[in-house]
Amino acid sequence: MLQSSYYTGSYQAQATFSLVIWPFSFKLAWAPIIDSIYSTHIGRRKTWLIPTQYAIGIELIILANYINSWLGRDPNNPWSPLGTHHPVDIIRLTVAFFGLTFLAATQDIAVDGWAISILSKYVYIYLCLFIF
Repeated sequence: MLQSSYYTGSYQAQATFSLVIWPFSFKLAWAPIIDSIYSTHIGRRKTWLIPTQYAIGIELIILANYINSWLGRDPNNPWSPLGTHHPVDIIRLTVAFFGLTFLAATQDIAVDGWAISILSKYVYIYLCLFIF
């Protein structure tokens, strides 16, 4: 995304945008919190699955409305090269995608926990073969 024929992102911009993948790295620390905080009315996994699905949908709608301006594209030509209208706003892009990745990592933890609670202990060994 930060490399095109017209716009070449600086190393600083690429390093800043690399912060987006951190939520998946911190799943190990975030998973016990997700597993211990839940509503008994909704259920242990659905407490996290339903809100994260709605939040991901809302964030994608917001992102769809602002992505071209954050990428510095001409508002009249959404297919113009990056950075032609104004500079790429790397901070807003990083914050938006970090939030999206954080929600996706949270949903991934909840879905994995749900799958483990549904499956029998005999099937765990086969499940471990498919989780890389």
